[in-house]
Amino acid sequence: MKRTIIIIFAILFSIVMVIFNLADTGLIHKKDRKKPRIDLNSKINKVGDRVDDKIADVGERIGLKVINLNNYNLQGTKVLMVIPPLDFRDEEFKDIQDILKKVEIKIVIASTTKKECIGVLKKERCFPELLINEVNIDDYDALIIIGGIGTKNHLWGNTDLNKLVFNFGRTSKPLGGLQLAPAIIADSNIAHGKNLTVYKAFDSLAHLKDGGANYVDKSIVIDGNIITANSPKTRELFAKKLILMIVEYQKLSQRR
Repeated sequence: MKRTIIIIFAILFSIVMVIFNLADTGLIHKKDRKKPRIDLNSKINKVGDRVDDKIADVGERIGLKVINLNNYNLQGTKVLMVIPPLDFRDEEFKDIQDILKKVEIKIVIASTTKKECIGVLKKERCFPELLINEVNIDDYDALIIIGGIGTKNHLWGNTDLNKLVFNFGRTSKPLGGLQLAPAIIADSNIAHGKNLTVYKAFDSLAHLKDGGANYVDKSIVIDGNIITANSPKTRELFAKKLILMIVEYQKLSQRR
């Protein structure tokens, strides 16, 4: 009897974990709760683009409660955004681009195909400009990898992407990944001893461990030139911190 109860409890726990995993990767769509969003074109941006306190604690805001995008003009800066061919997170793809464009950053999309790529919610679609193996890292100031279940299915274990991330990481340029993408950074032999976060699942945590990275259970983690986020919910803050990292990298580059 006792053994039967333990087995039933284990099965129920497994079902609950699967449901949470599907919800966070986008395969189960939750109803969007109505909540105030920051309009980057509104008057509030003139006095400072306020970071949502519900998303990050003080330490995760690098000591800043306000990130004023009007203070930055990064015209001439190029960021490479890598996406899977299917099932990337639509909101990460769109909102991060919108924020980067706000400071005149040009975004170039790369994937494993130049055919149409489609997000997991079917809201965002694009035709990548480059294949991953066509990228020249000297052309870009930062590299980010978008998350989603498609990142796991199509980008984990991609040798071209692992090589790109490794070579990019060695330049000290800002490098980032969201949700399931930090596992790729860990797989690329540049994260040994680094602190990373990732969507918390058995396989993603195993990738961090195998890559020698230290898992940190926080929404956003920055260690050196690497920035990682564990959920699409932090996408706006992720983009703003990336901007600050790019600015600092460019300052350091000018001093050399």
